[in-house]
Amino acid sequence: MINLTKEIKLKHDLQKKYVAALVVLYVTFLAGMFFVAYRILFPSAPLFFSFSNANALKNNLLFPRTSGWDTPEKGIIKAGEKFIFNAAPSGFFSKAKISFAPESSADIKGTRVDARKSYMAFFLPDGNPVGFKDGTLLTSKEKYYIVSNGVLREFENQSLMQEMGYSKNAFTQVKEDDLGYNAHGEMISDPQKYP
Repeated sequence: MINLTKEIKLKHDLQKKYVAALVVLYVTFLAGMFFVAYRILFPSAPLFFSFSNANALKNNLLFPRTSGWDTPEKGIIKAGEKFIFNAAPSGFFSKAKISFAPESSADIKGTRVDARKSYMAFFLPDGNPVGFKDGTLLTSKEKYYIVSNGVLREFENQSLMQEMGYSKNAFTQVKEDDLGYNAHGEMISDPQKYP
């Protein structure tokens, strides 16, 4: 234990209080350190919705609605109707825990709860597809392509492709739809005119 009072002599009863205060300080520091480390290593993001007050400021579920796309009046969900909401916690989470604190008069026995992971990409602005990088070798339906200057160019035949030093194994198999990410350019028919 670190003794900060080597030069100072304390009375016996004050020495006991000093040691006890040091122990409390060390325990508090270690507990705080473990708490912070736990929160960093195992984050949680509680999301809340009050059915009794659907417009409360502490509600942090996104777009609560019924299956008819209406906001539930006073948080009342009619029998047989679905209650849908979006949750968007920041960060990456591997588990979701759903809990309810119903009023004593609420009967929720046998109620089914479905949770589904989805992506909100449609809320993001649309832009042009990124496409494949220059030099990428692609194949689809026995046709072979190379991306050059952002343009997809098809090899006229396999023998020309091999003559230019490309192996079939070097090409990445893609779906034909993926070839639309890059504009199509001229066909490669002569190794001397290769771009």
